[in-house]
Amino acid sequence: MSDNQPRKVLVLTGASRGIGHATVKRFSRAGWRVITCSRQSFDDNCPWPAGPDDHIKVDLANPADVDHAVSEIRQRLAVEGGMLNALVNNAGISPKNDAGDRLDSIVTPMH
Repeated sequence: MSDNQPRKVLVLTGASRGIGHATVKRFSRAGWRVITCSRQSFDDNCPWPAGPDDHIKVDLANPADVDHAVSEIRQRLAVEGGMLNALVNNAGISPKNDAGDRLDSIVTPMH
């Protein structure tokens, strides 16, 4: 992105590892501001320099937590003129049975 164009902004859920980490790297290298969301707090050992300022801890299964995160995202977007260019909903669940084994899609409840 050139200096005279505003920086594009991406909100990424499920950013704590795997595909989320790879997505942060890809968009950051391309000059995007990436606001990350995950259930975990930002890890101080993470080498991403914008992480402490652009990470939001949120449990997407908790409506009150989601409301708080949306408010926080709006405040952070105000710096960029309130514009959000992309949203990547990468967050997922990995339900377990009582023994701690992962459930497959056939037996995972839909609620």
